[in-house]
This record gives sequence, C-alpha cells and structure tokens, in this order.
Amino acid sequence: MSAAFTALVLILDDAQGNLKAVPPMLEGKGKVVYAGSLDDARGALDGQTPHIALVACAAGPAEAEGRLADLGLTPGWMIAGATSSQAGDPEFLRGAMQARFNDILTIPPEAGALHEAFDNGLRHIQGPEGAKGKVVALYSGKGGTGVSTLAVNLALALNHQGGLRVGVLDLDLQCGVVASLMNLQPTQTLGKLGDVPVDDANALRDELLSRITNHESGVRVIASPPILHDGLNITAEMVGRIIKILRDRFDLLLVDTPKWVGDRLVAALDESDQILLVTEPLIPSLAKARESLRLFSRFEYPQEKVALVFNRVSKESELQPEEAAQALSRPAYFAVPEEHARLIEAANRGIPPTTDPAAKGPFAKAVAGLAEKMRADLGFGAPKPQPKKRGLLSFGRKAS
Repeated sequence: MSAAFTALVLILDDAQGNLKAVPPMLEGKGKVVYAGSLDDARGALDGQTPHIALVACAAGPAEAEGRLADLGLTPGWMIAGATSSQAGDPEFLRGAMQARFNDILTIPPEAGALHEAFDNGLRHIQGPEGAKGKVVALYSGKGGTGVSTLAVNLALALNHQGGLRVGVLDLDLQCGVVASLMNLQPTQTLGKLGDVPVDDANALRDELLSRITNHESGVRVIASPPILHDGLNITAEMVGRIIKILRDRFDLLLVDTPKWVGDRLVAALDESDQILLVTEPLIPSLAKARESLRLFSRFEYPQEKVALVFNRVSKESELQPEEAAQALSRPAYFAVPEEHARLIEAANRGIPPTTDPAAKGPFAKAVAGLAEKMRADLGFGAPKPQPKKRGLLSFGRKAS
C-alpha cells in the first residue's frame, strides 16, 4: 500500500449511538468522519466518497443502504454494524448481502474485530503495494454473440475463485445490459460523467469511484447510462482515463465493449492487456471476426494480445471451433458451449448461471475453466480458496 494513501472512513451512526466509540479506536488508520445523521455526514464529507463506510444497521440493512443512497455514495467497502442478535439472524445476513454490504461487525465493536474488518477493506481497495490491475476487453464485431453474458459470468467465476478484486465496466454506452443481467438498479452510472473536466484527474477519479455499484457476490460494476444520450459526451480520451483509474482500483477489470468501431472502442482496446474476441462457429460471425482481426493488425496489436473465444458451441453445429479457427488462421483460445434455455431464464431473472459457485451446467463449467485459464495467463496463478469466516458473514473479501 502506498505510504501516501490516506483512507477516508465514514462512521454513520443512528439514534442508539452504538458507534460513538469507534473513531478513537481507529486513530492513525486514516481520516475518520463520524456522523450521527445524514446532514452531519454531508457536511463532514463535503462531496468526497469514503473508501470505507461502517453503517449502523439497527433498523435493518436495507434502511442502512438507503441512507448511503440518500447521500449519493458508493463506498469502496461497506461494513454493516449489527447487534449481537442481528448478527446471528440468517435473515439479517441475507438482507445484508442483498444490500451490498461486504462485511458484518457486531456493535459495539471490539478493537480486534474492528481493526480486522477495517484492514480487510483496505486490502480490498488498495491491493498489494505497487500492484497494477489487468484489463481484459471483451469484443465482437457482430451483435448478439453473447459478449455481455460472457463478461458478467466470467466476472462472477473469477470472483468465486478468490484472491482478486474484480470489476466490470460496461462501455456499451447506448445499449449496455450488464446491470440488467446482474439484477442491479444502480443509483449512479456512467451517465453524464462526460460533464466532468477530463483534465481534472482528482475530480474525475472521485466522481468515477462514486459510481461503482456493489453486486452481492462482491463483484463491482460500473454501469452504462440508463438514458440513451447520457453517455454521448464521454470522449475517447475520457475512456482511456477511466480505464487507467479503474486499473488501480481492481486486480482484474473486464470491459464490455460496444460492437461498432469508433474512437471510444479503440481507446478501450488500446488500454487493455488482453482482448477476448468473441465469435460463434457460424459464417456471419466468422466474417466479422476476420474483419476484426484485420483491424487489430492495422492497430499493430501483438497476436498474443488477442484471444479467440468461440461462444454458443454445439456438437450439432456444422462448423466446430477447430475448423473455424483454421479458417481464421488463429488458434482457438477457449470454447463455451450453448445452453440456450438456461441463459434465457438467467437473463430474465437477473441471476447469471455462475452466481452459484457450485453451478454444474455446461455453460457455468466452461466459464469457470475460462476464468482459470485467464488467471494463469495474466499472471495471477491458480485460484485461491476463500478465507474462513470469522463466525459472521463476509462478502467479496480479497484473500490475504
């Protein structure tokens, strides 16, 4: 962790005052803001987004999440302050997960448990000292090949395998569906981010990080605007800076890109460490994939930067991935099988197949395999077992 980094911590208490003793216990851990009300929090934060928020949840996790939403905040790490009876209640734990809390702390807290929860949050936010995240762009020159579905499920699979802070950036600014596929209703998206001066690095960083939405799995999402024209003023230069900022925030950032070629797409591809070129073993898709490979060649991307992924593969297909790869003169990086009915149901419910780490369907199994291969090829090593719980529930924790 950089010595220059100072965590901004919000302690949002309620009428019971169970968190009053917390600020002295965090002395030397960063800038701690204690607030007993929303007005106190607004005044003390002065527009800044806290890195970590500990929120009293005596009235329930949904109410606590609502208080943060009223402040317009999405902290990097959210800790639910629970009474001892709440902490042992499965319904409360389920509600905390659904309200996007990352950890639960019994209040009033003991110093050891408080410091552990705080340090877990810092590890998740900062990562190892000097670490730079990897960026993988998923692209297809043809619409309807399942790029967004693959991006969402791949992010969940990578997150389940442990040890990585995983984010998804939906850069399909006019037609993005990542939030919908994950059953998220973000209060903040990329909408009108272009209003922020691109040369004001601090303002852009603070504004962008405030627009991160937490999925219950621990995956973080930066959603595309729900209103069609709200992303039009996001320039290619801003796209490049957005990805640079998020590279520092995540170990692995997946970028769901638009299908049409333009300056913003090129900026995203330029910033990526790897491009997953998604295609199907069908003639129209392969024709578009060939065009994309020619385009990447003109951009002088090294061949190893582009990985050919065949999606919706069926044993009954006239063309199999091996033959299709030969036609494109490129090796197949991975093949993902078709599971049409399951994926339609998942899209309608907003519950991707890989939401359950124990999912055994052919699609989920293949995506888990793709995640393992990517981890190894990007230098992250084998999947790490998730750390044992401390007797309470902890979500999306980065393994130490």
